[in-house]
Amino acid sequence: MNTTSRARNLSRAAIAALTAVALAGCGNVITTRVAGQTGLNVNSDGDIIAHIQACDIPVDRIFISLKELSPDGQWVPNDEENSWEISSATAHTGYFTVNLTHPDAEWDNPTGRILEVQDDKRYGIGVFSSAEDAEVKGLSILTNTLTSPDDNSVAVSLFGGQSAEDVHQETPNDYGEVGLITLEQLKGTCTPASAH
Repeated sequence: MNTTSRARNLSRAAIAALTAVALAGCGNVITTRVAGQTGLNVNSDGDIIAHIQACDIPVDRIFISLKELSPDGQWVPNDEENSWEISSATAHTGYFTVNLTHPDAEWDNPTGRILEVQDDKRYGIGVFSSAEDAEVKGLSILTNTLTSPDDNSVAVSLFGGQSAEDVHQETPNDYGEVGLITLEQLKGTCTPASAH
């Protein structure tokens, strides 16, 4: 084996070792089961409604993060002041909705913060289970682009699974594409996405 081959093999071994260490340091990020889909639309009162197809994931937590556009055109990073969680004592599976502007009494909202349509605001929505290492596919969206042409459509993230032919409208988004699909399409998304 010549010097170049030996160096290449050592390099590959080093990359493999570093990758293994990095992946081990991620904890449950590698094994998190992701299934279903989260979609958003706005009701006639202007409230943002989360339409969640959780499949068999027992959802009891919704994490909301806010980013604001700074004067220099950058998104302000998430921090404790810009993120909050609502939770339910009851785990939900299958299809259900949650009003994120005015959550009902079942959803505990200790911060009292609400999700509302605003200019230059980006919200990320994460939907999780406390009972297992699982989550529903979430999305990140500019809330002022969040409109539905009818009550049967929801905005979803096209990142990681939803094919473009399944949507009837696409909107450019800094974090991938956001598209509109019908509620029936959302309800039919129980094929598990990939673990990440």
